[in-house]
Amino acid sequence: MDPTVEVQERVVEPRTQQVLAEPGRRINPVAVVPWTEELVILDGADPAQVAWADARLARAGPARVLIARGDAAALMRRWRRPVQWLPPELVDRLGLTALPRRCAPKDSSWRWRPMSCKTDPEAPGRGCRRAPWVCVLAAAAAIGLGALGLPAPARAACGADPANATILTALATICWDCLFPISLFSVPIDPGSAEAATAPAVGPGLPFPSPNPYPPPALCSCVCILPGVCLPGIPIGYWEPRHLIEVVHEPFCFPALGIDLSDAVMDFLIRGDQQTGHDEATDHQNAHYAHVHFIVFPALKVFSLLMDVLCLNAGAQTGELDLLYLSEIDPLWTADVLAALVFPETLLFANPIAGAACAGDAIAASLDAPLDPLFWCAGGWGQLYPPAGRQNNTSGGNLAVQPLLWARVLTKLARAGTEPWAAANGALLCQDLPTFVLVKSQYKWQLLDPVAYDAAKCCPKLGASQALWEWGKTIPVEGESHVWLLWRRQNCCML
Repeated sequence: MDPTVEVQERVVEPRTQQVLAEPGRRINPVAVVPWTEELVILDGADPAQVAWADARLARAGPARVLIARGDAAALMRRWRRPVQWLPPELVDRLGLTALPRRCAPKDSSWRWRPMSCKTDPEAPGRGCRRAPWVCVLAAAAAIGLGALGLPAPARAACGADPANATILTALATICWDCLFPISLFSVPIDPGSAEAATAPAVGPGLPFPSPNPYPPPALCSCVCILPGVCLPGIPIGYWEPRHLIEVVHEPFCFPALGIDLSDAVMDFLIRGDQQTGHDEATDHQNAHYAHVHFIVFPALKVFSLLMDVLCLNAGAQTGELDLLYLSEIDPLWTADVLAALVFPETLLFANPIAGAACAGDAIAASLDAPLDPLFWCAGGWGQLYPPAGRQNNTSGGNLAVQPLLWARVLTKLARAGTEPWAAANGALLCQDLPTFVLVKSQYKWQLLDPVAYDAAKCCPKLGASQALWEWGKTIPVEGESHVWLLWRRQNCCML
């Protein structure tokens, strides 16, 4: 399997127009990012493949286990090593057509050569089949809420308290001023606190009669019963609390839900850490790593707010509390080379030109709103690529890195199409469009736990400088994991 990709069009830095890559440039991620592990990929629900993996893992060196289906928790205990889910992106990039598979370098100079991904000759023949895959959402629901069957001992490092879970205290700690500005008929109804970067929702007008007597911004029509016969609506724009985000050190620790599934049985899982030493071999200093969880949290419906808003956009006002993402079962989160395989544009931004552009984004995010054309930047937090869980060469404590890590997960969700552009106007008002890159300006956030951020401007934009908000927000030992509330701008046509 050759992971090389070829640049199809000239890539330029939007602000300065400096060229980042010319058409025809070929990039091989494994020629740049070191990789020393073998990939063992199997169907975890097939007893024959599990028995084959028993023998394979007993004599294998460093290996990463990915399963397409099965009981991941039971396999973790069986093999005493992490077992992660096989994401669909790797199925395509590795060219998987049958299971089980071993993917390994060809020789000692492997990182300069294409990767070898082949069916193991010792694998059980009857176990080979078309490779199914399970989406991360279904896997997270299975492994995170009940399938583990683990006890929940009290752990100070986790900080999950059932009596004071974030979802139980959210009504009092959420800064509801962040709902504003709200716009109706393309006019902000709270102009006194309106943010300069938040434009009102603008409709395309009505397609009838002709000529249209209504100003285009005032009305919209997204439902047409017959050609030329459409239901009139009102353009509305508001900020919606969408997700609770947990950034934790202990795997399977859920402080927002008050659930602690971390225990000594899973002590082989990678825990979050903060390294302040200096490695002469790699020249890395102050490395951070943490796990990230995204929880769908439709606060407006949970607390019965804005219930009369009927938006026809599919993504508006999600109705159920759900677990959307777990980094513990994502193999891309712990392996930079796998992330580079799925996000090869990472290598385009690993240069001084792309890095220098982020300085302008940091200023813009702190003063008003981040710059969407610089989609690889997260303002003053750092670069969004590679979207993996470790960040090297950092300074400061946990809050200096944790926002960058959850912003990287947001980048992954945007690439998957689950975080579309919801703040569009005009003819695009009727639907939320997937852009597959992060539209940063439509997000703002609030820190909820362990210390809520309740300043006058309680919801900064994505990438805003930590100097504006990080002081006094960490409690040593028991309060080093944090819970954030993510807000997204929603423009739609209300009936």
